[in-house]
Amino acid sequence: MVTVVSNRRAISPVIATVLLIVITVSLFGIIYAWSRSFIKEETLKFGGTAKSLCSQVNLKITNTQKGSNNISMHLDNVGNINVYKIMIQFVGPGIKKAAEYSAGSGDAALSAGMSIDQTFNVATDINLGSVNKLIITPVLLGKGAKSGDYQEYECNGYETEVPL
Repeated sequence: MVTVVSNRRAISPVIATVLLIVITVSLFGIIYAWSRSFIKEETLKFGGTAKSLCSQVNLKITNTQKGSNNISMHLDNVGNINVYKIMIQFVGPGIKKAAEYSAGSGDAALSAGMSIDQTFNVATDINLGSVNKLIITPVLLGKGAKSGDYQEYECNGYETEVPL
């Protein structure tokens, strides 16, 4: 029988335990930081959440006309909240695309009580001839509850449907 004697020593149980704890804590920290990116921060406006203020948005859309590469309409904000942008969803046979537009003139918001005639240029990949309705979603601007940074909030559930 052959006996092999080695002078190599294994790591001590204390060091092994410390290494396992460090690796576990590191993995937990990485997973926690990664998962926080999936949790959306509350957007605040006028001391309340932007979500709760969406019910006070009331856009009236009239005189909608489509050109070869643009949509024109009369926007009337009869609600109590300024609308920062609008999300327009173009719907037709085989078409369902969305684009975001400034609600007021230039980059200004559509203030409460304000009316404006607006023309929106449409991307060339949207065939306006096939579009038979628009779904318009108001977008509010507020501040993040934790970060304090300005954030946009889409008022999903408060869309206005406009037949063409």
